[in-house]
Amino acid sequence: MTRTLVLVDGTNVARSGAWQQARPDVGAADRFARLQDAVASWSAGAGHETLLVFDGVLVERRSPAMTVVGSGDRSADDVLEGAAADAWRQGRTVWVVSSDRAVQDVAGARAERVIRVDEFVGMLTTEHPATGRLEGEPIPPRSVLGAFASDDVRSQLERMRRGLPPS
Repeated sequence: MTRTLVLVDGTNVARSGAWQQARPDVGAADRFARLQDAVASWSAGAGHETLLVFDGVLVERRSPAMTVVGSGDRSADDVLEGAAADAWRQGRTVWVVSSDRAVQDVAGARAERVIRVDEFVGMLTTEHPATGRLEGEPIPPRSVLGAFASDDVRSQLERMRRGLPPS
């Protein structure tokens, strides 16, 4: 069965008041990185395939659950609209995440679900029922060995769990 494709307006989410309030302890650059980590964790846990698009030039990152791209010389809106059209032609189920009305109207026109940014941030920052931790936060040690691992080692292991390369 084909996974749901979730198209996320990354710039719209990262700059939203909801995401800034969810991460008041970090600066803007870290907020973008933490957003990528939180979306990767959420996407993998939910079994979705996610395309996270930011305005501008960005090195593409791929993992089994998520692809992060920059829009280059186009707008992120154009990239999302093109990805939505391609997915529809393939008969895929699409969700669109943006509070931008134009993106909701065009990319979300045939989407199964259109999710506002504040709702999506709530999905990313909701406490996981099994672990009691926020989605996208590092996993606490679960074993004796894990208790001795540094935060950096646990962070690298979490990246590997998500299919991302070590940083």
